[in-house]
Amino acid sequence: MTIPSESALTVGQRVLGLLLGFALLSLGPTGCKQEIPPVERAFLIIDSEKLPESQSITTLHLVGVIEGSSDSPQVLLSPEEQSPWWDLKFIGPPLHEKSFTIDLSTLLNQFGEEDVLIGVKAYHWPEEEEPKQEVAGGQLVIPHGLKGIIGLTLTAAALEDVPVASCIPEDETCDGIDNDCDGETDEDINDTETCDGKDNDCDGETDEGGDELLCDDDIPCTSDTCDAELKGCVSEPDAFGYALDACGCVWTCSDAFACVSRRLDVRYK
Repeated sequence: MTIPSESALTVGQRVLGLLLGFALLSLGPTGCKQEIPPVERAFLIIDSEKLPESQSITTLHLVGVIEGSSDSPQVLLSPEEQSPWWDLKFIGPPLHEKSFTIDLSTLLNQFGEEDVLIGVKAYHWPEEEEPKQEVAGGQLVIPHGLKGIIGLTLTAAALEDVPVASCIPEDETCDGIDNDCDGETDEDINDTETCDGKDNDCDGETDEGGDELLCDDDIPCTSDTCDAELKGCVSEPDAFGYALDACGCVWTCSDAFACVSRRLDVRYK
């Protein structure tokens, strides 16, 4: 009988180890085989018809709804920032020259074993301070269990047909509206009250706290007040008066904001 060499045993042991490793990878933490999600891999490639440079696409908004249902379309959040606005600025507009690929696997699995209608709206929104401008749109049905790549070309003509979500989540603000779409209004707002004519801390009062708390600018020889009509702080000079600073020194004030002299006043000792 031929006895296997030590090198042959070593190779056999390695192969067996690899096979056991792959088998263990297919098992969940309980030792049971993990359930494979309905959609393993599905990609959506989005491009658009050519648009003027002033309407170049910088942002997408996606919704999904079970095909044929009367449910309100559900906002599909971008996986990186968990935002309803998919930022394309990093690929550089215009979109039609480069296209944009989305991995639909996670997005589709939340709808279960159903065909899903995907709606996409495209916006020209170069800066957050500027208003969003709708410029193109498109929709298509993704069959359940799709594994592969599907394409969608956005057009200005198709914009009106795109399904719209009943609520688009944003940061909650004190405005009587459910901004973050969680069913509650003006919750968990901890903003500091400022002099601006608004209820910043959402406690039912506006510009409360007094002039010193809201408007004191730490400049000597001035009077600082919260002006309700102007909805802002107003600072006026104390003409030819005196102001005590933190060091116990008295400033002699002119009729301008600048103080012209400084002396120690023993009366404040």
